[in-house]
Amino acid sequence: MININIVDRLVQSMEVPEAVSTVSKVTVISDFSVLIENHNGVTEYTTEEIRVRLKKKQLEVSGAGLTIEYLTGDGLSIKGKIHSVRFM
Repeated sequence: MININIVDRLVQSMEVPEAVSTVSKVTVISDFSVLIENHNGVTEYTTEEIRVRLKKKQLEVSGAGLTIEYLTGDGLSIKGKIHSVRFM
């Protein structure tokens, strides 16, 4: 996991607003891919549903044949047939 002090220093050195560095970003690409930045981990994972903990909410991706293409400390890519994306 990334040390918060390092993130704070990067934000200050790049003069990026604090809110931008702490907000989760969700990008939906057609009906086959969802990219998530600044997440706090996966809480549920099946081929029909993936739940991801965000900073203040959870994100539920429902579909068919869902897989996690990559998972890093702050980034996540979900592939498959996406039926819905819901904030909870």
